Amino acid sequence: MFEDIKLNANSEAVTQRETPHGMLRTLFVSPQSDQDTTHQALLRARYDDTRMVFTLVTGQHAEALAEKTITFLWEQFPAVDVTLRQFADLVQNFLQGEARTIAPDDESRHAVVMGALTRESNAGKGWLAWLGTSGIFILDRNSEPMNLETGLMLGEGWSPKQGIMPEAAQVHADVVLINTISRLLIFTNVLRPVISEVPVLGRAALQRIAAKQAQQIPAVLFDLKAFSVVNVPQHLNVYYRWDDATHVTLFWSGAEEATGYRVEQATLPSFEDATLLAELADSRQRLYRVQPPPEQEVFYRVTPIVKDVVGKPSNLIVVTPVPLVAPSIESIQWLSSGGFRITWTNIPQADLYELESSPDPDFDSPETAIIYRGSAPLHETSGDTPTGWYYRVRSLNTHFAPRTPSSWSATRRAPVQLETPQFTTINRQVLVWRPVIGAKSYEVRRFKGKDDKGRSAEQSVIAIEGNQYPIPD
Repeated sequence: MFEDIKLNANSEAVTQRETPHGMLRTLFVSPQSDQDTTHQALLRARYDDTRMVFTLVTGQHAEALAEKTITFLWEQFPAVDVTLRQFADLVQNFLQGEARTIAPDDESRHAVVMGALTRESNAGKGWLAWLGTSGIFILDRNSEPMNLETGLMLGEGWSPKQGIMPEAAQVHADVVLINTISRLLIFTNVLRPVISEVPVLGRAALQRIAAKQAQQIPAVLFDLKAFSVVNVPQHLNVYYRWDDATHVTLFWSGAEEATGYRVEQATLPSFEDATLLAELADSRQRLYRVQPPPEQEVFYRVTPIVKDVVGKPSNLIVVTPVPLVAPSIESIQWLSSGGFRITWTNIPQADLYELESSPDPDFDSPETAIIYRGSAPLHETSGDTPTGWYYRVRSLNTHFAPRTPSSWSATRRAPVQLETPQFTTINRQVLVWRPVIGAKSYEVRRFKGKDDKGRSAEQSVIAIEGNQYPIPD
């Protein structure tokens, strides 16, 4: 959809409106002379959110030429990479061709200014062309006039019958970046003497001065106070990872020019019921932690923002249950009670583990059983636990995948026997050894003498609860 502006004698003298391209002030003041020339000037403009075209025509067929020109500019809007020369040629061909069909036999002279603005390039871009008039004035961001080729050839103009006049004349053209200009004005020549004052004039003063200047033809003005072009952020690519059993981190890449991000959640892919989760004002913050509801499917998206300009929303993210990784049994160690301490790797996305034991490495025995269900990645068995049994473990997420546990871990076998004690001190008075975890007592054997075959003939067995044995005299 677009908006149209048509300014003629029936229009309000001074109007002002806000457009996506800037604050636009327009003026149409009819001359005070007895001769009716109001129909000999017409301003036309058309715009949408990203494009604006405009033209000001003076002459006998101003209305017809303005309508033809505005349609031409809108339908053949220049691509962003069109150069000054290409645009000038485009306008020249239009004025020498299609425009002349409005009144093929009419020789009356016309003057025309036209332009096209786009906000779709990085700094915005504008193409300007004029013929038979110097009615164009531009201020830069410092409110200084920009240099334009406003000199005219003698007799310069356009007529339906002859086209561009004189034959040697060429369309004047220029290309500007919107972000380098503060004011763009096009006007009928009667305002040329006062045009440098126009940007600072209020409504009443502008109308009063225009009425004074409009002696033969209407005083017509198009005054655009241009808005800077803020680059619309490009598309984001959003991903996610499970941090733990209930939390997910969204993270994204792209839209390097973004100054902030909007994070939303919805239950419908259309986002008609979107809930705003966060407005992130720091462009470096490219991740956000969420807690999906386990009872229903939800969608997430992230929208980049540059200042107040909202970019295109990212791809939709549907958080699916994480495919759980099987834990790995790290160790099975004796406890002082005689049982075992079994530990395995922690799986952040899991909130439950199941530990299974069996006397059979294939876990086919009727004695096979799950001996532990809990959230901690470890389990301690009782002191009467059999030695040499086999163990394996798996992980679960009871919130999002209660019926889809991970695969079982690799099997680990518990020790069959205690470690052999290692002596640390041996002398005539005492024997000392390192304590063995899981041992309740130690057996010390003492040998005396040898039989006729050289073997120890006598021995005594002593049960020791500590880790040292005083040698008797």
